[in-house]
Amino acid sequence: MKIPKDKAFSIMESLLFMSPEPRAFSDFENLFEGEISSQELKELLKEFKNSYNEKSRGLYLEKVSKGWQLRTKVENKDYLLRVKPKSIFRLSRPSLEALSIIAFEQPCTKMEVDEIRGVESGHLLRTLIEKNLICLSGKSDLPGKPSLYKTSSQFLEIFGLESLKNLPSLEEIEELLTSVKEKNKGNLQSVSEELTPKNVQIPYQKDEQENKKIKDSLRSLPSTVKFLEEDAMEDIAADESEKTSPSSPSNLNMDKE
Repeated sequence: MKIPKDKAFSIMESLLFMSPEPRAFSDFENLFEGEISSQELKELLKEFKNSYNEKSRGLYLEKVSKGWQLRTKVENKDYLLRVKPKSIFRLSRPSLEALSIIAFEQPCTKMEVDEIRGVESGHLLRTLIEKNLICLSGKSDLPGKPSLYKTSSQFLEIFGLESLKNLPSLEEIEELLTSVKEKNKGNLQSVSEELTPKNVQIPYQKDEQENKKIKDSLRSLPSTVKFLEEDAMEDIAADESEKTSPSSPSNLNMDKE
């Protein structure tokens, strides 16, 4: 290596700091123009990433689909928003369902997403495309040649994944769900008991306000997922309306399946 390590770290940090998008490994190779070999550069990046592991640091280095990127620590979000308020990235539960299906089944058609969810999902796919979380992946061989969908590179970047191989396995998901249920069991039970009249059974048709009160309280519970917020009420209402009403013309235009 023809350049001191401290100087190399300084140059790499400057490049990452000035870049709004992730930097590919080739960018670092071009940056040093042969002063550092590829193998040495790989070791430097690993060491540079470890240097941000200290709790006192406000940034961390993440390797995502397009390369390396400096990011602010999530735990500092509330303080940073005081200085520069910004709309929070939100995904409703129905949108997250559709995105999860595409992530694990890709490439897949809208019809396959509809079949798994049990409800029409055209409006959700449009939302995910607008947020650049999914994209088209050609046409299926099924009758009518419906469009195929897959996750985008921005999906990997947002969720901090280097590739689709880093998606959790079904076993890991089951363990996480079990852990979350056990953690929130007491909270959910206490909220339900507090809001439900004691020793009174009310028919569903007569307790709509009570149900809504309980649902609103449950949604106010803190999420265990740092990045995703709870459901947007309008998205839930739109999704539930699909279960009781025929598809609207806007949904029918998604794919002729």
